Amino acid sequence: MNNIEQINAAVSGTYAWTNCKVKKGDCDGTSTVTITGFGTTTSSFTYSIYEKGTKISIDYADASAADITGADILTQTDSEFSFSGTDSDSDAVVVIMTK
Repeated sequence: MNNIEQINAAVSGTYAWTNCKVKKGDCDGTSTVTITGFGTTTSSFTYSIYEKGTKISIDYADASAADITGADILTQTDSEFSFSGTDSDSDAVVVIMTK
């Protein structure tokens, strides 16, 4: 998954996901995210997909970005990837990404 765009009314961004074997360990990526009223941040991250492809966790290198742990993967196709969960700030997160 590369250059997947996050779509939300107040959040937009571009994610670049390293193509790797998630079964063998964490994978890398980078993101540039703009939050309306807060600005833009760029951060590298590591991610893992586990529980037979039903969960994702994202750990951002930038301390100001809220990590996502144990989110449920909703869709995972060639054109869309989405998940829902809670970030480390206890905020609900629903992310829909399209290529």
